[in-house]
Formats: sequence, C-alpha cells, structure tokens
Amino acid sequence: MIQNKTDLEKYLYEDAIVARCGDINSLRGKLTYCIKLFCGSEDACALRYLRNLRRYEYWINRRLTGTKWKYLYILVKCWYRYRWMRLGLRYGMHIEPNTVGYGLRIPHIAGGIIINCEVMGNYCGVNSGVIIGSFHDKKPIIGNNVQIAIGAKVYGDIIIGNNVKIAPNSVVYKNIEENRVVGGNPASLLK
Repeated sequence: MIQNKTDLEKYLYEDAIVARCGDINSLRGKLTYCIKLFCGSEDACALRYLRNLRRYEYWINRRLTGTKWKYLYILVKCWYRYRWMRLGLRYGMHIEPNTVGYGLRIPHIAGGIIINCEVMGNYCGVNSGVIIGSFHDKKPIIGNNVQIAIGAKVYGDIIIGNNVKIAPNSVVYKNIEENRVVGGNPASLLK
C-alpha cells in the first residue's frame, strides 16, 4: 500500500520497468513511454492506467493533519478518481485501489481485466480476459510472482501461494500451494 511519496515513486518506477518503458524519471524513459503511448502500445496503455491508479491510491491513503488544504485535497482526489474511471472504461480494465503490489505486468489489455481481490503480491502478471475475485465478501489473496494467463478466472475465499502459474481459461476456486502450475476447469495440478 502506498503511504508516502517515497512509496509512490517506488511503485511508479517498478511498474515502468516491468512495462518495458525504462526509467520514467529519465528523459530517455519519458521519451520511450510517450512514443509507445502515441503508437498505441498495450504496455504503455497499461502503464498509463497503472500510473493513474498509483496516484489515486496515494491520494486515498494520504492523511492531512490540518484543514488548510482540505478542499484542494478533496479536489485532487476526485480528479484522480475521475481519471481512473475514465481510463478503466477506455481500456476495459478495473483494478480496485490498494489491492495490487508493485511491478504488475499487463501485456495485453484487449479482452478486459477485472481485479477485485483482497491483496495481490508484487511482480504478478495478468493477461487479457482475466477476472479475479467477485464483488462479494469472499475475495482471493494472491502471493508474489503469480502469472495468470488469458481468460483465467480466480474467485472465492482462497489463497494462492507465491510463484504460481495459472494456465489459460482455467477456473480456480480452491487454494493453491507455492511453486505450482495449475490449469483446467476446475483447476488441477499440472506440474
């Protein structure tokens, strides 16, 4: 979760590196990102959504000590919420704030992505057509380095361990231990 400006910079940096846009803080990284975004690269579009999501998370979690800047704070938070919703509609994505760790890799956004989990670890990968969680109380907990392939569905009150790979079009509704490869409907151990 992003608590301060240092956390925000770390999340933005890690997301940009994973999206193969380079260091966004350097001139070369900014130029690479702008060119990829102009050419319609899916990596750059996903990074654009993630950058706005991270800033929205920062403003959600920010605590003000005084009331001097209260209305400006509310205005900025509303602006990032508006941008988060608009970019989500444009790219067919919905990722709940404060759920996803840094280094999220989204290689394809064409089929729509919904991530509504309790928590998702760092350096995870999600492909198009993936649905994680439901809008009820039962949400999955996903570990670090989890790769979820095209069209996979993960739902229920489950725990997915670290270093797990979920095959395309799988339906996961049971716990998965660490260092596993699962696939099928219902998902079963492949390796």
